[in-house]
Amino acid sequence: VDHQRSTVRVITSERPGLGKSLYVQRLVQKLQAGTRSTGRRCYLKVPFHEAVVDVNAVLSALNEQEQEPGKPTPTIIHLDMSPLVRKGMDDFLFNLTVLGRVMGKDGKVWLRLPWDLYLIERTSGASDAQVSD
Repeated sequence: VDHQRSTVRVITSERPGLGKSLYVQRLVQKLQAGTRSTGRRCYLKVPFHEAVVDVNAVLSALNEQEQEPGKPTPTIIHLDMSPLVRKGMDDFLFNLTVLGRVMGKDGKVWLRLPWDLYLIERTSGASDAQVSD
């Protein structure tokens, strides 16, 4: 799906309303046009709106998108990070993007699949500057 065959892409801007979500929608439409015959859902949005990342809640949202073992289906997983998220985001993103796995408190592990595209959307700006003061 990605023009450079990347599996993780960060979409950021300093202000809201500059087309980050539109970029995601266009990639989803492109993927749906290419996989129209499968009939499976190829897009999953995981919103982050709390101040602390709840890994177990994220894992339960990710587990909604189950794969058939014999038929891998490319999926766009849209991680919509609110500027309010403060704690746990760095650890979560490091585990997912660098290590390729996230483990919950109950021992369940989510593995990043090589055919999935993770889009991390984040608006940075005034709230980020307040934290660094």
